[in-house]
Amino acid sequence: MVLELAIAKEVITNNLNHFLLVLSVSLDAATLPQIFNWFSKKI
Repeated sequence: MVLELAIAKEVITNNLNHFLLVLSVSLDAATLPQIFNWFSKKI
């Protein structure tokens, strides 16, 4: 039982890390065009 809980915790941790990585990349991809657009208006 303890081993199953430890494995489940590790799986959840890995999935959460993967989700946060995908979320960060998605937010960067969504934000970069707006940043470039803002820079081009400033120049």
